[in-house]
Amino acid sequence: MAQTKPIIEIVNVVASATIEQPLDLDDITEKFPSVEYDPEQFPGAIF
Repeated sequence: MAQTKPIIEIVNVVASATIEQPLDLDDITEKFPSVEYDPEQFPGAIF
């Protein structure tokens, strides 16, 4: 039986960091259109 290589696809990466400063996520989403923030769906910004 011939071996085949698996097809690997990365579909999600999650990272977290501590910066010890407040961030206004609503303001960030206004200045950076590629950032999504919907606290009812997810409690963080999505880039």
